Amino acid sequence: MFAPQNADMGSNAVAFSGRTTANGRGLLLGNPHYPWQGGRRFWQSQQTIPGELNVSGGSLLGTTAVSIGFNDKVAWSHTVATGVPLSLHQLTLDPADPTAYLVDGERERMTKRTVSVPVKGGAPVTRTQWWTRYGPVVTALGASLPLPWSATTAYALNDPNAANLRGSDTALGFAKARSTRDIQETLRRVQGLPWVNTVAADSAGHSFFSQSQVLPRITDDLAQRCSTPLGKATYPASGVAVLDGSRTDCALGSDKDAVQPGIFGPSKMPVLKDAPYVENSNDSAWLTNADRPLTGYERVFGTVATPRSLRTRGAVEDVSAMAEKGGLTVGDLQRQQFANRAPAGDLAAADAAKACTALAADRPELKDACDVLRRWDRTVNGDSRGALLFDRFWRRLVASVPAAQLWKVPFSPADPVRTPNTLNTAAPGFAAALAHAVEELKAAGIALDAPLGEHQFVVRGGKRVPVHGGTEPLGIWNKIEPVWNAAGGGYTDVTAGSSHIQAVGWDGGRCPVARTLLTYAQTVEPGVTVLQRPDRAVLGRALGDVAVLREGHPQVAGTAGGARARALTPDGVATGPHRCGGGPFRAWGVSRLTGPARTAQFRRSRRIGPERAGTRSGPRRRGAAPPRPPVRPRHPSLHAGFRVRAALVGPVGQVHVVDGDVHLDDLTHPPCPCPSGGRTDARQVRGG
Repeated sequence: MFAPQNADMGSNAVAFSGRTTANGRGLLLGNPHYPWQGGRRFWQSQQTIPGELNVSGGSLLGTTAVSIGFNDKVAWSHTVATGVPLSLHQLTLDPADPTAYLVDGERERMTKRTVSVPVKGGAPVTRTQWWTRYGPVVTALGASLPLPWSATTAYALNDPNAANLRGSDTALGFAKARSTRDIQETLRRVQGLPWVNTVAADSAGHSFFSQSQVLPRITDDLAQRCSTPLGKATYPASGVAVLDGSRTDCALGSDKDAVQPGIFGPSKMPVLKDAPYVENSNDSAWLTNADRPLTGYERVFGTVATPRSLRTRGAVEDVSAMAEKGGLTVGDLQRQQFANRAPAGDLAAADAAKACTALAADRPELKDACDVLRRWDRTVNGDSRGALLFDRFWRRLVASVPAAQLWKVPFSPADPVRTPNTLNTAAPGFAAALAHAVEELKAAGIALDAPLGEHQFVVRGGKRVPVHGGTEPLGIWNKIEPVWNAAGGGYTDVTAGSSHIQAVGWDGGRCPVARTLLTYAQTVEPGVTVLQRPDRAVLGRALGDVAVLREGHPQVAGTAGGARARALTPDGVATGPHRCGGGPFRAWGVSRLTGPARTAQFRRSRRIGPERAGTRSGPRRRGAAPPRPPVRPRHPSLHAGFRVRAALVGPVGQVHVVDGDVHLDDLTHPPCPCPSGGRTDARQVRGG
């Protein structure tokens, strides 16, 4: 029910300690896999309160604090955890009244609560809830667990996060942290995270992992004593406890170090500090470091000594090899992010090709597929030939063949990263899955060896943009969940996947060495024309240098009224490391914006600093010398008629045209919350 392999969303995060890095300082790579549309997208910001706060990172839409980010001393990320943040009590009802229940033989009445929600353009929606000492009565936990309210039995939901408003306090504590020790102290003091793990690194070389969740205090002993027959099935399988609500000795109890009754205190949380690496890809805390397995936690936190997902197995293989090699830099994190290795392919492609050849003796239509699988490079890069065929075959296979029959060598807790292995090509469903994949691609007019990027794409501005990466069953670190549309040419959209990516380290300077990327850009608004260089986004594998633009940095000349984007060129690309006091940065510009009567020309800047502020003059003539920039204008230096939404430009800039106003937006934000010498406020800047 709560298995990570059943979720479209997820995350990877890894922190390396100074023992594995080139300079003895920590490194962090964060890679959440969140929706590319809708309200659960990330947005990037820098938040600065002089002398109080200086932090950069990503937040979910509608939240105020940086959720995943970094400052000049520490960086952190989150992954969706396996802890189950709810529990159930099975109620024994009064036979004469289904809204009354018995506790230790005493009758208690439920409380009726009526809730009405206004609906724009329609009648209000009203629902009635019945509350007990344990929480509200529910009739299902999703489609997989119906909980019928009968004349004798009902089920009450205990949700310890219903009144938990401490998440923003946790994020603020992280933003102000100066070390991983401060991260841990914030988790201990606030106890505000409902559903995520925390992975962190700092400039002193420490690594840190904690599954610090607000969970109902379901100990294995309590579950053993108090589980109902239903609970005896659900708790071992999924961590969902169903306790006997007719007994007061089945109450959850409290830990002395917990901030609220009925939850675990910090001393019961899985924690690993200063290991060469700590990594999580949405499995339990057990293999946070394969050489230092975490054990001893209660089942409600997750499992121990059980099979890991292919994404976890591939991730542990990759990061443990990186740690063993040593000498790591931020560049190594960038390469890992978009390596696009397919663990499922490494495990199964050769056996599948061999079995395919045997099948082709009687089914010659499979012969070409055998050759394609044999030649496939086991990656999901945009130019990988055979990746699409294996993807369609593998999805079909794992959906039709039980996990216990898929592999010849079963899972072993003594070798959890390398088992199970050896594809069972004799399993019922293997031949059918392969034949179906071949027939499916041929029917869609797709060559079996077509490059993945030709048939896995999104459409932006009316153009196809190739997308690399792959789905959860393949075990890809750079996870994406694309939408299959055979008539449209393959995978024609992405629902969720790599979103706000950050690779962070330190080099002893005032600022971190940070590379960030937001795959789907910063804003989406009705009626807004968005143009961007997709080959500099995740679609093209560039994690860019990020730059602080102080007042006046957008180098804009001209005016625009009713302007409309006409041309987008790759001109204006400058590269180089960012430094706080000014220095080269990577950026690109729009060469022209034309409207009915006016033209605006955007020029690039190779250095950030007040001495290179933008110009307020009109469009210059071809060949004319650049106008002299003003000195530190009060607002971003834009001529009247322009409004700047965010005074930031980075490796993936974009232009929004809204109601005749030009909006500059950005995919990257400053890594360097510098203590002095200029800053960028988190609030949107609108000046003219």
